[in-house]
Amino acid sequence: GKLLGSGNFGCVYEGIATGLFHPGSKTKVAIKTVNDGLDKAQFVALLCEIKVLSNLELHLSLVNLLGSCTTNMNDKGELYMLLEYSPHGDMKTFLIKHREEFLGSIRNKIPMSGLDERLFFKWAHNIATGMAYLSSKKIMHGDLAARNVLIGGLEGGADNFVAKVTDFGLSKTFYDNIRYKK
Repeated sequence: GKLLGSGNFGCVYEGIATGLFHPGSKTKVAIKTVNDGLDKAQFVALLCEIKVLSNLELHLSLVNLLGSCTTNMNDKGELYMLLEYSPHGDMKTFLIKHREEFLGSIRNKIPMSGLDERLFFKWAHNIATGMAYLSSKKIMHGDLAARNVLIGGLEGGADNFVAKVTDFGLSKTFYDNIRYKK
């Protein structure tokens, strides 16, 4: 599918996964891969992210891992991570794009397109819940920012504007290393 975004280490594409939840089902997903399969740092970063996410249960406030493909990682340097698709993109871009709607709804006290100041409280709760869950699993996110929060919908829908923490590339697990220092 089309390119949804890219960074220093990888790219994210839109895709369709067949048979993910039951035979014959089609699910829209985000597919994350490395920019350069021969770059060991990129490859290891994505592999570590897959490892962190594979130890987590599905959670409403996180962009969930749906699967990964490692079949050709040794031969061709191909590695793919299938993630829950978030139709509204990242929070930073969403806020910039809908700035006028938010301001109008705050000024007039009338929600415009479901966007009002209550949404900020909902998002704060979503993010705090996601971070609390990570903390309970002894995982430090390492890079929480508006660019690393995606706006999705409940059960893959486009409505409800749920904030979901994503990009666990800098995450660290502290199961063994309890003496971590910044």
